[in-house]
Amino acid sequence: MKRISILLIAFLLLAPGLGAGSNPSQPVYIYLYARITDHVNLDLTEDRLRHILPMVERYRKAHPDAHVSATILFSGAVSDALAERNSQTHILDFARDFIHRGIIEPGYDGTDEPTYKRRPFVELVKTKTAEDRWLARGGTAEKLLTGSPQKSALAVPARRARDTGP
Repeated sequence: MKRISILLIAFLLLAPGLGAGSNPSQPVYIYLYARITDHVNLDLTEDRLRHILPMVERYRKAHPDAHVSATILFSGAVSDALAERNSQTHILDFARDFIHRGIIEPGYDGTDEPTYKRRPFVELVKTKTAEDRWLARGGTAEKLLTGSPQKSALAVPARRARDTGP
């Protein structure tokens, strides 16, 4: 154990000198990232965008050799809300301008979607068996994904083979 600690200390003392002959100007990658998910406080969301995007542009102009860009992730609810307000505030046009110039790269963040108001709810009150509960969960998932359940695939049969008897 004593040898390992001595070797570790020696390595730590000598490590800075090991890279002395290498090229000191190596690229440094910093990932600029923001999640825009607040569809309730849209004034704050718009202020944030109007503050952050020009800041990234100023840094990009100050350091053109760095090729600065930022990834901004929008939730679907925020995208819809910004689209609805675009005729009054022109925030969507503002963000699209930065996207077209390559200053930001847009993305989608579905972490919090669907919103709590539209979160699917499985109704298990009328189910009596595990199979019924399974079909109810599947029906709710199908409704969430497609907008309406497929009757043939998710309908609970009125009479099962085991209920009819021999």
